[in-house]
Amino acid sequence: MKILILDSEKKLAECAKLYVRASNGEPWNDQWTEETAFKRLLDFFNSPGYLGLYAEEGSGILGALVGNAEQFYSGSYFYLKEMFVLPEHQRKGIGTGLLNELKRILDERGIRSIQLFTSKKLFPFSFYKKHGFEIVKNMVMMNNDPHFGNGADEEPQE
Repeated sequence: MKILILDSEKKLAECAKLYVRASNGEPWNDQWTEETAFKRLLDFFNSPGYLGLYAEEGSGILGALVGNAEQFYSGSYFYLKEMFVLPEHQRKGIGTGLLNELKRILDERGIRSIQLFTSKKLFPFSFYKKHGFEIVKNMVMMNNDPHFGNGADEEPQE
């Protein structure tokens, strides 16, 4: 398996197909089309500080990740927007390979922090915990669209 930089719209389009397969099945059950998935990935691709990687074996892409470096007062951090692996290739080290290569590249750039959002109740949570990610205390993801997500697990104290 090779981990390569995702730096062309052609490869991004291939990754959009994979994104649909990974996101529309269990556990996410989303409703992406190749068009909407490509638009989402292209938004990230065109953002400042973009970095994307993909895992390839033979002639096929097995997984990818995209995100961007963002400035904070204490230095830059990397915001991991999406990471996805074909369902039939999950739990075979592809996500670990992508994440390890991302960490190596970011380390070369002097970026030590990676931030992301994921569901507390689904597999990716345990994957990220295994790789050293922790819940950020006193932070919560919020949204004003009642159709987005399944609502809060608990309401914070005011």
